[in-house]
Amino acid sequence: MDCHKAFLFTCEHASRRLPKNITPPHLDEHMFYDIGAYSYARILATRMNSPLIAGKWSRLLVDLNRSPHHPKLSYLFPHNKKMLIERYYMPFRMKTYQTICDLLHSYTQVIHISCHSFTPIFHGQQRDFDIGLLYDPSRKEEQHHAHIMSLHLPPLRVRYNAPYKGTADGHVTHLRKQFSPHEYIGLELEVNQENFTTAKSQFWQYVGIDRIIRSLLVLHEV
Repeated sequence: MDCHKAFLFTCEHASRRLPKNITPPHLDEHMFYDIGAYSYARILATRMNSPLIAGKWSRLLVDLNRSPHHPKLSYLFPHNKKMLIERYYMPFRMKTYQTICDLLHSYTQVIHISCHSFTPIFHGQQRDFDIGLLYDPSRKEEQHHAHIMSLHLPPLRVRYNAPYKGTADGHVTHLRKQFSPHEYIGLELEVNQENFTTAKSQFWQYVGIDRIIRSLLVLHEV
């Protein structure tokens, strides 16, 4: 493996946890957190012997993958952003930033994989792919890394910058502004939640996760 590269994994929507004094609203489970994302993020981080930073609270409380000024930063407390940012948001964001800085003391480049999941059907439309690789097309090293990953992911069905744009407001987008394109490669990995269902769970467990790990190992050599 290339000793000049380090991996960092994050899972912004890892938890459905809410403070004890809050009654959970009646919403779809995916509104609370990214189903299955933390489970696969732990596997990837363990297999790559790399740090994982995971959110501890539901995105309904505070969305760690949105900018502080975003109007939908909090579903539950839209008018109490200052407290949420200080207590829940900044500790996660600062831990990630400091971890990247620490890694750059020992490595020349950090590959940040932000782990998410998406619903198979959105507004009645089927999302007929397994993996979304999100990156910033203007950062050529990110584009190259996403392309290399995609070559090693079949039979998983892959799309670039889907179901969201890689340049949309988010954690990775913010970090790109803090580090140079050579120091920091920020990729968002979106996995279709259909892969976690009973019908496809064995395929995901024995084939899907293995393909992602193989693609990450190849990135270490790029």
